Amino acid sequence: MVIFRCLLKRTCELNNIRTVPNVFYHRCSVFRTNKQACELNDGPNSSSSEKSSVSKDVLIINTPVPQDSQRSESSIPPSFPSNSKYDDSIPSVSLEALGIRIPHALDTCSENVSHAAPPLQPSVSFAAYVNDSPTLQELVKLDVQLWKFEKKPDICNYILSLDYDRDMKNHLLFLHKIGVPGENFGNIITKHPFIFKEDLDNLQIRVNYLESKKFTGPEIAEIIMKNPRWLSYTTQDIDSRLGFLQHTLNLTGQEVRLIAVGEPYAVTKDTADISILVFCLKEEMGFEDEDITAMAVMEPRLLTYKNFRLLPTFNEIHNEMGIPHDLIVKQPQALMRSPRIIRQRHLYLKLIKRDQYDPKKENYVSLQALIDGDDTEFCKNVAKTSVESYNTFLKTL
Repeated sequence: MVIFRCLLKRTCELNNIRTVPNVFYHRCSVFRTNKQACELNDGPNSSSSEKSSVSKDVLIINTPVPQDSQRSESSIPPSFPSNSKYDDSIPSVSLEALGIRIPHALDTCSENVSHAAPPLQPSVSFAAYVNDSPTLQELVKLDVQLWKFEKKPDICNYILSLDYDRDMKNHLLFLHKIGVPGENFGNIITKHPFIFKEDLDNLQIRVNYLESKKFTGPEIAEIIMKNPRWLSYTTQDIDSRLGFLQHTLNLTGQEVRLIAVGEPYAVTKDTADISILVFCLKEEMGFEDEDITAMAVMEPRLLTYKNFRLLPTFNEIHNEMGIPHDLIVKQPQALMRSPRIIRQRHLYLKLIKRDQYDPKKENYVSLQALIDGDDTEFCKNVAKTSVESYNTFLKTL
């Protein structure tokens, strides 16, 4: 009954019928009257007068309701005028009028589509990006060893984000301006790819600082070629490190410049490591202060070594071979040689009776001759034997 009532009300609203309650009650009366008629007809005591009244009610109530086709135009709601027409068609525009030509499947393609390819996927190698990256192509031309960056994701992502003309070209021109040859650009970028993060004005200030400390143009270029990270240190930091070396080793200004040019990594090395090394040379090995200064100026690379690497070699040279401090000071590069090689050659010379390390006696063998060259050169120039004999001796150790 509820559903019927809702449908009837909605139908009346659409048809603009204002006598909704009467119609609704007529329908309900029809339903009740028909029900009563069925009961009267089925009942045994039903009278003819009652049947007549029921039929009359049914005839009155079933008066037909006007349909849409029978309504006049005045019954149409004012919001929908009778003469209104809605055109839902879309105007057609030809592609030829817009200058667009649909290509045919068999047309010849004159456009270069060699660049069309699937998106690049993450890779563990630069090889996947070289064909699509002009920056990587320029780095390859400069002989940059890109394979050294592949195990460092931060460097890889940084290199791929660079644009050669925007981020790199001016820095390379700066290096050329201060005297760095073009063939060394690749080595510098390989050692320090983050050099392109440095501001050009700051780089020029750091070069000006070196010039103020009486470094020549070729010396500055050599420092940068050996240790490009030097340019990433501020002038205050470099000045404090140079002052530390001068104070710790009792150096003159010229000696500081010799060490800086000979081994730039000695300047940028941790000052704590240098302090420990100087303590080891003086207290554990027994060198004097002037000896340490002389060895540092003669062989600046000595300052970059750890003390635990120098002690075994010193023990072999001084305690086993009996070479005094003054001879070691004159040939400090012997301390950086492997103690195993020195021991093997010393024992072989001792076997053939040629272990003579006193410069005042005949058949003198210098430390330089003992550590230089490979086994063949050692046997030919120092031991005066065949390399086969030396190899046979090594098997007995």
